Amino acid sequence: MKNLQGDSTNSLFSMNEDNYLNLAMNRSAYYRDHGEIYGLEEITENELFQDGLVLNYIDKPIIATKDPIFKYIVILVGLPATGKSTIAHQLIHSLQANPTTASLRCEIFNAGKLRREMSLTNTLQLANSSSEDLFSPQNRHKKEKFAQLTFQRLINHIDNDMCDLSIFDATNTTLERRQGLFQNIRQYDDRPSSNFKLIPIVFQVSCLDGNMVRYNIHQKTFNEDYFDKPYMVAVQDFAKRLVNYRKQFVPFTTEEFNTIKSQFFNNVDYFSFNLLNNGIDEGEILESFSSQRHPSVEVVIKAIQDFVTNYVSTYGYPYVKKVNEFFKLEQQAQSKLKLLAINNTKTNLKILNSVIDQSYLNDLRKHLHR
Repeated sequence: MKNLQGDSTNSLFSMNEDNYLNLAMNRSAYYRDHGEIYGLEEITENELFQDGLVLNYIDKPIIATKDPIFKYIVILVGLPATGKSTIAHQLIHSLQANPTTASLRCEIFNAGKLRREMSLTNTLQLANSSSEDLFSPQNRHKKEKFAQLTFQRLINHIDNDMCDLSIFDATNTTLERRQGLFQNIRQYDDRPSSNFKLIPIVFQVSCLDGNMVRYNIHQKTFNEDYFDKPYMVAVQDFAKRLVNYRKQFVPFTTEEFNTIKSQFFNNVDYFSFNLLNNGIDEGEILESFSSQRHPSVEVVIKAIQDFVTNYVSTYGYPYVKKVNEFFKLEQQAQSKLKLLAINNTKTNLKILNSVIDQSYLNDLRKHLHR
């Protein structure tokens, strides 16, 4: 492993925004030119998100201000089909509708979206045991590179004052991934020329209700990954993908919160929210108090806490209603299909009996007895 203070010229986190955009526009050339250089088959997740992600920026003049300027990074944690992306959009809508936080410039950075944009082909390789299966545990390091690039873009946007609150929309299901993210946030804050102070917020989304999971998977079958796939194929593939994620998943716990606090954010504002079953079940809220919390931070955290506290009434119950209506509609549709099948059978039998009538059968018997 490389030293954290060592050379990082090959690090993807050393790219500026122009380099990032060039990479996105020339994705095929990137993989052709860099696939072997970065050793996709050899890089481990720990190296990607710790040793390989040394933040490396061109120092800029320090802005002289009386108060620090805070930026917020919301790190989503959770398995696929739990509603993370939907909740990310709802959080932004809630913050923009709140007069105290309406001025915040918010942006979502979705690792899956970047993966699709940078894919060498227009379609997803279905889940299988080959080296092409991005979601197989054995190919985890390949998936990590897309997350790595997405987080790089997030940091670049913050560093260039393009947004105030950013949401890192990825599963972030492993300890190593999260450890690397927190380490990079701390590295940014420790950089003397950084003009902003980063406030990390973990937002874990969990869903254990069977019908909710089924409904979410149903919705997933219509996304960009499966637009050209039959419904049955899409459901089976996503189900296998979810199993692979579950094998790697480590929930974000109070113990991890305290460990990260002691390692990176001692006496620094740092928060965690847990939304369970779309707010139907109460989730845990954790926070570490700095010695002097800035009033502007209090305003933003209060707005997010209100979003979580009121989620079940604002979004949770309407969602549950949709889920119930979906399965009720499904049952009705099945009943209609059965009725239609019976009617079709009656019609077919009528046609069949009219053609293969008793006279036809009698004539057939005669020929059989010759």
